[in-house]
Formats: sequence, structure tokens, C-alpha cells
Amino acid sequence: MKFRIQSLVFLVSLAVSGLACADTITLKDGTVLDGQVLKEEVDSYLVLVRRPGGIKDERPIAKADVESIVKTSPADEAFEAISALVPTPDRLTAADYDRMINKQAKAFLGAFPNSRHKAKTDEIIGILEKEREVVAQGGLKLDGKWISPADRFSNAYELDARMTYDDALAAAEAGRFVQALRSLETLNADFKGSEHYVKGIELSKRVLQAYGPGVAADLKRVPDRIVDREKELATLPANQRDSAMAEIKRKEAIYAALIKRERESGTDWPTLDIYQKEPMADTLRAIDAESRRLESFDPSTIKPVGPTYKNAWTAATGGDEAEAKKLFGELKTLGVPERYITALEEQLAKEEPDAPIPTTSDESDTETEPAPESTEPGEIPKEEEPVVTPAPADQQTGTEDSGEASQPAAVDEEGGVGMTTILFVVMGLVLVIAVVAVFAGGKKKQ
Repeated sequence: MKFRIQSLVFLVSLAVSGLACADTITLKDGTVLDGQVLKEEVDSYLVLVRRPGGIKDERPIAKADVESIVKTSPADEAFEAISALVPTPDRLTAADYDRMINKQAKAFLGAFPNSRHKAKTDEIIGILEKEREVVAQGGLKLDGKWISPADRFSNAYELDARMTYDDALAAAEAGRFVQALRSLETLNADFKGSEHYVKGIELSKRVLQAYGPGVAADLKRVPDRIVDREKELATLPANQRDSAMAEIKRKEAIYAALIKRERESGTDWPTLDIYQKEPMADTLRAIDAESRRLESFDPSTIKPVGPTYKNAWTAATGGDEAEAKKLFGELKTLGVPERYITALEEQLAKEEPDAPIPTTSDESDTETEPAPESTEPGEIPKEEEPVVTPAPADQQTGTEDSGEASQPAAVDEEGGVGMTTILFVVMGLVLVIAVVAVFAGGKKKQ
């Protein structure tokens, strides 16, 4: 049922996105139109032409001008999105793979079970499932190459610093300066000993230089924007003005709550609103302070952390407790975040798993016999034989496999017959004899 729902969602998404039978119309002058033939007349076609930006335009085209028309089915168009799933981008999570596998690739097969693209889609699903398994175990794809779980964990500090820098760079290039500065803020707080820290310093300078003038200009325009908004509200009918003012107050309350959360998180880079002066003023002060800090930065003060972290991981996984703890201490003095120290300590605390003992399906439901007593060096353990003479108390075992029926005997913690049991037996015999004697004496008197 769940799969049917996913298939239905997939079909609905196709309809919403306008995926219907598409046609590729090639004109004799070489023009290629992407659209759909809506109607065919004696000497012309009525074509719905799709232009860039989602714009659609109906236009008649004379048959004499048409070189060819190639029809594309909905399955063909839908498969374009599926074929784009591989090769996969960097840094996908297991949840990302689950979405691609279930809500896209498998949903496509559910919507178009007889599609000519089934084999290729199955192949894509296989690739995604294999990659997901690697990611679930801790692997990472970076720069289009796979980093094994072992390498990922042993280089966690440097790799995390690298990805934090990459996030900042991508945000800066897209003009998302607040997001870029927050990533750089994390780089400064957590990864001062990383290889990418110096790169982060240079990127921070560029982002601040690009961000500051815009914030300053917006701050100056706040009063004018408020006046313009008041004028616009005044032109509205009373009922609409009241609704608009209520909506403004609602948004202001939401923004105030957001600013409060951001301040509590400790970031110096709040989300800005074109009608709110205080966060803008705070941002300009932060830009000034951060710019001065960056100008005084001395790269020679950086103490590399990556090699020490990797050595600490090697010592922890190798069980070298003394070396590991020494390196843990060095990492703490280098300002490595506690979460990395904790991961190393947890790795050191892990015990080596016992080597698995191969078993067959016939052995899986049987009890394992107890291991034989340890022998002297060079002594070969003998196979168990039927009991002929009593064994010493510390070596007696049950005779379950000897073929002889035996009553269970009470044994002490050493495995021999307990003295307490013998005493109870003797006392019982004495008591029986005494009772018999008393009974016999009573008979004689009668």
C-alpha cells in the first residue's frame, strides 16, 4: 500500500510539473521546438511550445515548414530525472539515498512498470544501494572520489574542517553572506588547527568586504522604508488595512523570536530584516570587529592538529592506551572540540571482538559442549570414555554421553560430591534406625 501511495505521489508530481506527451518539432530551417502538438489540421499543426522559464505559447505551424516530429512519452520524460541520479553528488547522507531510491527510482518503476527504461532504472537502483551501504558504514564521497570508513574516521578533524570551508565558499559564491559567515564562524571556533583555517581567513576577508556595504546601505534606508509602508497602508480600505497591520505584527513577532534564538546560539551573524535597524547595527559592529581580528592574524601561530588526531586514532584503534591518552591530552591543549575527544575515547574503550566460530546450519540448534579442562604443556587431551572408575572430585563430569544411566549427584563448587550432602545422608540413616528401634521396642512391651 505504501508503495502504491509513493507511485501515486510520483504521478501527481509529473502532472503538476506539466509532464505530458512531449514532442520535438524540427523545422526545415533547422529550428527545434520543444512542445506538444495539440491539434492537427489539414495543412498545419497547433503546437504548445515551451519556452525557457516555463513559459508556454500556442502557435500554428504550417506542415510545409515541418521537417519532422518526434513524440516523447511521459515515461521517457520522467526517466530523464531518474537518469540524472547517477553519478551521485558529493556528501550525500543515507537519508538522501533512501529518498532517491524509494521516492524517485522505485516510484518511477511503480508508475511505469512496463517502461523500456526498467533495466536501466534497476541498474541505477543497484548503484544507489551499494553507495548507501558505504555511507551507512561511515564512508564519504568527496571530489567525486570515495573515502573509506576507516580513512573517514581517522581523518575526521581535517575532513570536517574541509567540508565546513566548502560550505562557506559555496554560500559566498551564491551571495548568501550570512550563511557563509556562520560557516566561517564554525571554522574559527572548531578548526583553528586545520589545513583549511588559513583559507578560511582569506575567504572571511572577502565576504566581509562584500557584505558590509550592503548592510550599511540597508540600515540607512530603514526609516524611508517604514514611511513608504505607512503610506501604502493608508491607501487601503479600513478592513484591508487592519488585516495588513495584523500581518505585519505577526511577522515582526516571528522575526523577534528568530533573533532571540540566534542570539542564544551565540552567532554574530543574525538574519536581517529590511525594517529592523538593531540587527543591522549589530552586524556592522561585528563586521568591524572581525575585520580588525583578521588583519592582526598571524599564520605562524597555527599548530597543526590533523597529524596528531590521526596518530591518536591509530593508537586508540590499536589498543595502545598509554600513547592514546597522551595524544588525547595534546589534542585538548590544541583546542580540539570535545566531540572529537569523546569519539577517540570511545574507540579506545572498545574491546576487540572475539573471532567468530564457523558453524553449519545443523550445529546452530545444538548446545556447545563445555571446553575440556586445561592440560599441561605437551599433554594431549584424551577422548571421553565410559566411566569405569570414579574420577577425582575436581574432574568429575556428567555421563550423559557414556551410555550408562546415572542418578544426578550433588556437587560442590569444585565439581566433587559435597561433604554437606554426605552428612545429611548419614543423619537420615541414623534417624531411620532410631525410629525403627523405638517402634520395635514398643511392640515387645505390648
